[in-house]
Amino acid sequence: MENLLLTQTESNDIFSEVRRLPNQTDNISLLKESSNVLEILKKHESIVDAFERFINNQSPVLSICNLPAVNGYSYVTQLLAVGLTRFIGSPFQYKEQNQRKINAHLSPSPTFLGSDHTGEGDGEFGWHTDDAIFQRDYRCNWIQLFCENNDAKTITEIAALTDIMEQLTETETKILSKNNFVFGIPFSFRTDTFFKSSNRPVLYSETDHQEICYSSYNCHPSCPDDIQSLLALSRLNRIANNVSKQVVLTKGQVVIFNNNLVIHRRGKINGRRSIYRTYIRTSLDALNNIKRSNENLYSFSHLLDESLPGLGQ
Repeated sequence: MENLLLTQTESNDIFSEVRRLPNQTDNISLLKESSNVLEILKKHESIVDAFERFINNQSPVLSICNLPAVNGYSYVTQLLAVGLTRFIGSPFQYKEQNQRKINAHLSPSPTFLGSDHTGEGDGEFGWHTDDAIFQRDYRCNWIQLFCENNDAKTITEIAALTDIMEQLTETETKILSKNNFVFGIPFSFRTDTFFKSSNRPVLYSETDHQEICYSSYNCHPSCPDDIQSLLALSRLNRIANNVSKQVVLTKGQVVIFNNNLVIHRRGKINGRRSIYRTYIRTSLDALNNIKRSNENLYSFSHLLDESLPGLGQ
């Protein structure tokens, strides 16, 4: 993990400049101001250097602590969240999730109290990559979490695929690399219609590295009698438990991680927790080829049509 702790002087300077920007948090305003925020952040060599090391060393996780997160200035937090994404790509959101906000506000919702496997619930959220039902071109490359408050001291766990691969057997790797698995639609899309993906692998071989696409709560062997695939998934979960790194996000901390190179989970929330989650892609071309959006919002119904040949209902 790449780590950076900002000095209090750096944090104060950033807050002083960003707070002068318009107090508007609609998507279009945030996107418009993101370039201005980026220029403010680029004045601080420590931040620029941290992102360069993060990108060039291909570390799957970057943590920056002591960013300004001042009570009563939520718009500053949101501007910073969008501005930070510009170091590595473009922020976006799915229309059916999190009130259509570029910065999805993750805090336990009264509607989902007691619910597991959703960012709006307070129950445990099992091992997963985000939005695994989509093809790679339509999923986020990175997930950014900006902590506004974590009085609950909720644990976020991150397991790097490289560490997982070291403990998977050759047989398990081969099983997880086959088109033996189906994925369901995330609970956060709030649809009563049942969707499942076409048969897919959990592990993908790219040109020079391995990637993972997984959701422990709705990924199953396509054949219910496929015991080997079921055991391989169970083993994947156990290994992740053993190799994971725990992070208790603190106020003003940002964690960015690669959605294709790590899996993550969240513990039960007991108390106040307020996180802004922002999805990032290096390029939005594939999403815009389906349907262009001036707010960087994309509908899952369009993406499912493209992602799921042989869609099951």
